[in-house]
Amino acid sequence: MNVRLDSKQIAKAFDLDLNTDCIDDGVLTIDAPFERRKRGVETKLLLGHSDPEIDLALVRNVATARSLYQSLRRDTSFADLAIQNQMTVPQIHRMLQLAYLSPKVVSAICTGQQRTELTARQLRDIDVPLSWDEQEKLFELT
Repeated sequence: MNVRLDSKQIAKAFDLDLNTDCIDDGVLTIDAPFERRKRGVETKLLLGHSDPEIDLALVRNVATARSLYQSLRRDTSFADLAIQNQMTVPQIHRMLQLAYLSPKVVSAICTGQQRTELTARQLRDIDVPLSWDEQEKLFELT
């Protein structure tokens, strides 16, 4: 993206009486890469190089799935888990597949490196393959 400011317009807008011919145009020009990120109905325009944003809802989904899995290993029933977590049994089943995400997918989510369009709802509702290679292809990490 290239943004160029007009020194004469700036002087006029701020009612400045100065010789705009002596202002270096290079100072008034900004060249920066940009990226458009779209997630659901939200669109962000990121200028320059930005650090990845960690989506806490995605991280929370993965953490919840692992917690549910650990509870099941301790012989907690699906019905009890549903009551304890204010979820339905089918929701528990959907969330549990996230407990089997590949380390590469989990790492991408925890560091904000997942594709930006991925929402918590999509992560919950997607059919996750058992194969880690297939998961990495699905989440565009290969």
